[in-house]
Amino acid sequence: MLIPAVLRVLGHQRWLRGRTRLVSALYPPDLARKTPFEVEYDGLKYRGHLANQLDRNVYFFGGYAPDEIALLRDLSALMRDRRGTVTLYDVGANVGHHTMLLSAHVDEVIAFEPMPANRAALEDKIVLNGLPNVRVFPVALSDRAGSASMIIPNPTNPGEAQISTHPGGVVVETVRGDDLVRSARLPRIDLLKVDVEGHEPEVLAGLAETLRRDRPCVLLEASEVAMRKFGGADGLRSTLYSDHVLFSLRPTRRSYRLEPYNPRSWEVLCAPAELAEAVGRLPA
Repeated sequence: MLIPAVLRVLGHQRWLRGRTRLVSALYPPDLARKTPFEVEYDGLKYRGHLANQLDRNVYFFGGYAPDEIALLRDLSALMRDRRGTVTLYDVGANVGHHTMLLSAHVDEVIAFEPMPANRAALEDKIVLNGLPNVRVFPVALSDRAGSASMIIPNPTNPGEAQISTHPGGVVVETVRGDDLVRSARLPRIDLLKVDVEGHEPEVLAGLAETLRRDRPCVLLEASEVAMRKFGGADGLRSTLYSDHVLFSLRPTRRSYRLEPYNPRSWEVLCAPAELAEAVGRLPA
């Protein structure tokens, strides 16, 4: 671990230009062994391995998707002020990064992760940190119940696991979100994070009744694949509840910025109209 430890020191020097390229060149993820590590991260313990791109960001650079985490934390405070309690649904929880970091800021996290290896890493973090307010469902939310095949195009990034029409891959259970919310008597959705590599339209369609009822803030990845399936911005809007406002999320050097919605944005935030003014003032 000597070389990774030295590179970690370099990677944490935010003033150092090109630090990401330097670390990747000296210790590329496709050549790195599954070297395990455990570090303190935001007051919690983070366990991962250096062949995983998300884990690498935590180990070498001290974080991953800080703009998303900062936004969701601010939204949780806003929702708590308006609604009293806050439940986050983490759809596509991957190895548990967002679930772990946000668990201290909400009353409960409902996490969905169908891939066994990812889910094992997620559950390990729950046990490692003693997080009593996280529930994990080993299913893929969709617009219908059944099964699907999931593949990982890039072995170093299991977060890119996606539902595929091609044979092979890992067979997972799919569940219509509204049906699961009803049968499991799940709590109100206040915050919904959806990152499922192009399957976002099916997730939202399957949660249509719950979204109309609960009117949560929704942060989703609007990839090219997802937007083609939505049929563009109008299709995205029609899949969400009525009377909402869309924002584009932009990372900044220190945190994040919310801008008027741009259909070419990769990350989109949907806020109910009654909260849009307050959301638009974030970060406070």
